[in-house]
Amino acid sequence: MKLDIPENLLQELIDKYNIISNTFIDRDIIEIHNEFETEIGDVHSEGFQPQIKIKRWGNECNASFRLIDDDLSTPQIVVSGDKIKFIKNKKEVHFYKVTKEELGNENGGYEMEIILKEKPATNKIEMSIETKGLDFWYQGELTQEEKDRGATRPENVIGSYAVYHKSKRDDYSKRGGKNYKAGKAFHIYRPKIVDSNGWEVWGELNIENKIQTVTIPQDFIDNAVYPIRHATGETFGYESIGASDQSIASSTNTFRVGNSFTGAAGTIDTLHAGGLNLQSGSDTIDITVLVNIENTVTDSHALTAKVERLNVSLDTTAVDWFVFTAASEEISAISYILNILGDPADISTNARIRFDASGGSGGTGKIYSEIVAGGYVTLRDEDPWTETDFSNTRAHSLYVTYTPAPIVGPVNIKTKNAVPRANIKTKIKKVFADIKTWNKIE
Repeated sequence: MKLDIPENLLQELIDKYNIISNTFIDRDIIEIHNEFETEIGDVHSEGFQPQIKIKRWGNECNASFRLIDDDLSTPQIVVSGDKIKFIKNKKEVHFYKVTKEELGNENGGYEMEIILKEKPATNKIEMSIETKGLDFWYQGELTQEEKDRGATRPENVIGSYAVYHKSKRDDYSKRGGKNYKAGKAFHIYRPKIVDSNGWEVWGELNIENKIQTVTIPQDFIDNAVYPIRHATGETFGYESIGASDQSIASSTNTFRVGNSFTGAAGTIDTLHAGGLNLQSGSDTIDITVLVNIENTVTDSHALTAKVERLNVSLDTTAVDWFVFTAASEEISAISYILNILGDPADISTNARIRFDASGGSGGTGKIYSEIVAGGYVTLRDEDPWTETDFSNTRAHSLYVTYTPAPIVGPVNIKTKNAVPRANIKTKIKKVFADIKTWNKIE
């Protein structure tokens, strides 16, 4: 049965969406080289579908999530305030925006909230997934090694997925391309399910073989007061900054951390660090971002660029990109380490940068790290940098903006020293005459 969007929509909703083929298309575009676009429904389907599709970078990458539904009752589509509601007998699906203040990120996000009106037959809720050009990286518990080296991960990020471009990162807008920043497309947070009495539990999120499954604890399914909300969580954070924290300085130690990436021929304009924050309070701190040539044989990495900013103001928020202006250092299509450190003498708490665990693709590579008691100046000026590798891979919220190398074109033959065409013809005739003469001699 075809399900049509109601004609009497509120002006508030009309202002926020373009409506095409029973699909709501979000009008928000964050910036020209780094756009987010959201579709509620499916423009390729005749009627409305309980689906959300997120597009990044002009639809270079996208992902769609559609509820796999065993409720065969006739659905309704209802618009209430700023929410789009897909209503059936046993469940409802609500679509609505979430502000950046609610999510604590750069750009807010979107919620696809599933409401169970009665106890379901199973404690698993599934969605089909179609993707283009994206990797889904599971954010598990931190290893002891990571904790020892200054990493922390919030509770709602443990068991979540960071979604990244399969192969691209950095800012290519000056090369006629896009700004991929650190390559992050969006984040799918760990689901927290809540019943009508306020009982909350974490769900288990798993993405495999184009199916997303949320497993709800069976005890909660059996004893919750229905309806229950946020049955799959399904909060999509529209963010380019990582969701976990890595120390770059504590009150006693300097942490120099980074990960490998492949450069591009040109010069470095700016280096960018995302989500710099303090664990508590507010303060200023000296921070340096560096680019070193990666040497996996000796683990001794020669310096290419170093930019220090003094008295950088930080607080507990982690939603901004900080810019470090370079001196047009040359860079090429080889492997580098983009890394960062802070001065512990300036603070009494932890200064941190954001990151996500990665699968090692999408331009991210293995982690490089060194921890020194005090020692900011020594570690900042170490060239080459010799460090200790991590045993896993990570995407720190760091990226580079390039100016492309000049394109060397074909030589212009129309120069002041060019031989006139008539002279060229004369010389060609002379060559053929000499050949004939030589043949006669032979």
